[in-house]
Amino acid sequence: MTVLHNCDCHTFDEVVKQLMKAIGCSEDKGWELAWQVHNTGRAVVKVGPETECVRVGNILAAIGLVVTVTQS
Repeated sequence: MTVLHNCDCHTFDEVVKQLMKAIGCSEDKGWELAWQVHNTGRAVVKVGPETECVRVGNILAAIGLVVTVTQS
């Protein structure tokens, strides 16, 4: 699974746009995930095969977001 962590270093708009790019979610879902990260410190943004989770993590990390990819 791919986990996005709170880093207080990006705007909500930046995070939402990158989530939309990484996981193909709607803008509303991106905002929901961004708020979850902001309020709880993290959110699981992808569960799936390792290669897909790594791909998502790399897209998020490309703008400096803090992500981890681990087995669920």
